[in-house]
Amino acid sequence: MKDRSESIDVTDRAKLFPTLDELIDGWCARRALRPLRILLPVYPLVSPLTDDIADLHEALRDLENLRDGLSPDERSRVTYARRIAQSILDDR
Repeated sequence: MKDRSESIDVTDRAKLFPTLDELIDGWCARRALRPLRILLPVYPLVSPLTDDIADLHEALRDLENLRDGLSPDERSRVTYARRIAQSILDDR
């Protein structure tokens, strides 16, 4: 994963959905209901329109703000996914 200061590119954008899928799989395996409750209402996307990406971005921001329930690695991957979603929004 890239450092927070590095820009997001097309390769990163291709990693958005696999990253989210991996996070969900991990949360399901350990029954982490709080993060699942935040992400599953907005993912998978119904369509890749701006509103759906904006909803996903908001959910990822909410996940970043969880006080507990995420490992440091999960928190880092959530931040990475949020940055990708923000990049998509910035380009629209």
